[in-house]
Amino acid sequence: TFVVQNINRRTQAALNQALFDKVLAPGTVKGVEEFKKRIKEEFIKYNQHDADSALKKSIKTALLAHTMIVLPDAFLKTWLQKKSDKLSQEIIDEEYETYAQNLRWSLLSEKMIKEHNILVSQQEVQQAMQQQVEATLANNPGVQQLSEVVRAQLIKKVLSEKSADHYAQMNKS
Repeated sequence: TFVVQNINRRTQAALNQALFDKVLAPGTVKGVEEFKKRIKEEFIKYNQHDADSALKKSIKTALLAHTMIVLPDAFLKTWLQKKSDKLSQEIIDEEYETYAQNLRWSLLSEKMIKEHNILVSQQEVQQAMQQQVEATLANNPGVQQLSEVVRAQLIKKVLSEKSADHYAQMNKS
């Protein structure tokens, strides 16, 4: 037997200032066109990371498909097993192709960086990291309520902890 405990009805909200204030911060938009524009901007911002990830994956896949990098598979599997006692031969066999693809990508990207003399400045790393942190904060409703001062302090702390490591990784030779 089933017992109906609750019945909910949903109705379409009126496009008015009360809705605008409820969806976005109160007083940020005045009018339907401005509301639609802000919703579109927020949607794009929210999905930008997924779009960037998909593009990077497509580029990586295409470059690896057109580049022949032969790895000493037997040697690498033996090396992986000796490197970590926690990895069984079964796990190595299951995960090896992913490891090999990541190694191929690492070799290819390092070669492209060297051949094209690509350098990344500390400022560029910090800007990229700040954008990542801000995107993460923007997608977290609890953090959206923080004041700009607190958000700036949080971003500064995250950047100071991680930017040196990222900068070193991006510029390793």
